Amino acid sequence: MLNLDNPKTEHIFRAAVLEDQIRDALTQIQEQGQDAEQIEALKAEITDSILPELHQLNRDHFDSCQAISTALEKLGSTIKNQDLEASWAEFNKFSDSMGDNFGTCFI
Repeated sequence: MLNLDNPKTEHIFRAAVLEDQIRDALTQIQEQGQDAEQIEALKAEITDSILPELHQLNRDHFDSCQAISTALEKLGSTIKNQDLEASWAEFNKFSDSMGDNFGTCFI
């Protein structure tokens, strides 16, 4: 459970919002009827908008944690270069487990 007295709590909640945006984009990619152009636009939204915000959050409030940075880079690379199943697997590994992330799994 997340400790609400932790000074990083508001930043963990911000990371959760951004992770939800990634989850929503991956869900949209997964839905039937998405053409290649729409899929590329959703991937770009993740890699060019959301992930940079998470990197900035890491720099500003998580002491530029190298493990988080590395995990975000791997997630971005997977989303750009792999299939949807691999993207979901990498995202779930990042967002839903303990370890090299923002701790949003405790919310």
